[in-house]
Amino acid sequence: FNGTTAVCTAFCKGDSTKDTISATLTLYQGTTRIDSWSASGTGRVSFNEECKVEYGKTYRLELSCSINGTTQPSVSATKTCQR
Repeated sequence: FNGTTAVCTAFCKGDSTKDTISATLTLYQGTTRIDSWSASGTGRVSFNEECKVEYGKTYRLELSCSINGTTQPSVSATKTCQR
C-alpha cells in the first residue's frame, strides 16, 4: 500500500516464451470485488495496477491464470491497509 492506494503487482510466466497466457488479477475486500484487471500474451503476463482503498480494512489480491488453456492454481495475498 501507498497510503490509501493499493499497488497491485503480479505476473504469470510460462515454461516457454511461446506459451499462451491469459490472466486475471482481482482485489477483494472481504467477499466484495473492488477491482479486476485482465491481460493476455505469450511467455509472460505482468500487472502493475493501482486502486483506492481505505485504512483499517483488509484486502486480498488474487491472481488466476491459464497457460495454453490449462487453468493454473490461483495464488493470493492478504494485507491490511494501515496508516
